[in-house]
Amino acid sequence: MKCVIVSVVAILAVIQLLVQPGQAITCGQVDAALAPCIPYLTGGGEPSGACCGGVKAIQGMAQTTADKRACCTCVKAAANRYANLKDDAAQALPMKCGVSMDIPVSRSVNCEILDRPSLAALAPCIPYLTGGGEPSSACCGGVKAVQGMAQTTADKRACCTCVKVAANRYANLKDGAAQALPMKCGVSMDIPVSRSVNCEM
Repeated sequence: MKCVIVSVVAILAVIQLLVQPGQAITCGQVDAALAPCIPYLTGGGEPSGACCGGVKAIQGMAQTTADKRACCTCVKAAANRYANLKDDAAQALPMKCGVSMDIPVSRSVNCEILDRPSLAALAPCIPYLTGGGEPSSACCGGVKAVQGMAQTTADKRACCTCVKVAANRYANLKDGAAQALPMKCGVSMDIPVSRSVNCEM
């Protein structure tokens, strides 16, 4: 038990050293932060304290759009190294760690969408939209944010267009999951998550 505690403290210390403000984010930093999460991501159960410390560290690294895109790319690369990664576990990780994270742990997310506010807000929904199940709290937070952005007709059309473009980037997007998303998040949303909606209407 003592050895386990020492190991957890050592991992957290390494993560703390890696996350230095004002420095460009590297995949080595992201990999080190997520390393303690691998048993949870591939086996399920509950994430360890060290894993949640790493998730919080990644969220802390990503303060700018460039940082978020860099982190997203590294997380996606790391996720794709594990064929047995459980998508539902990955989707639930931020919520289980009590972190509102706009960088999804996903093998299929398009990290380029993080430079557009409405698309960045929906990025945490990609695992749900492509895999089903239940949307994460971060996803529902994004849905509410998109609804809040769209106050005028012009805003609604712009958001609709961005959401439609994002939806068409994912051939494996589940239409039923997309249609159910606002209801599952408890949001009355007049911007559909759809690949075929006419945004001029």
